[in-house]
Amino acid sequence: MNLKGISMNLIRPVQVPAGRTTSAVVGIILAVAALAGCSNESPAADPTSVEKPQTADAAIEDVVEQMTAAMASGDEAAYQSTQCPKKRSPTTVKTPPDVSNIFSKLRLAEVSKIVVDGDNATATAVFYYEGEPQKRREELSLVNDTESGWLVC
Repeated sequence: MNLKGISMNLIRPVQVPAGRTTSAVVGIILAVAALAGCSNESPAADPTSVEKPQTADAAIEDVVEQMTAAMASGDEAAYQSTQCPKKRSPTTVKTPPDVSNIFSKLRLAEVSKIVVDGDNATATAVFYYEGEPQKRREELSLVNDTESGWLVC
């Protein structure tokens, strides 16, 4: 119980009539608990609530979104972190400015048709370039890496 911020002036000796000790102790405990509940600190997490693990579909959508954002921002390290090891470039490739400008407008419209088969999956990603109506559909293969999670291959 966190009593931080409770004035010690609120706690003072109380005379208890004989035979009423249990009632007095319970009353004091309830009063202290009520005061602690009035603190301006955030409540403790509910120990009975368990965070649900992310579904494979949601994790796959996330990695495709991260890959797209990395491409659009030109963040080579972030892009490589979304790729399975066999697709990672052993050296950093300097992207020409005209290509970087094109990728800066890359957006993800949707990820659909996710099919998970153990540690392998396929998904359809629909990309477009900001300001252009044409969309491009890509079939992606993914693998679930024990350390990194889902990666695009």
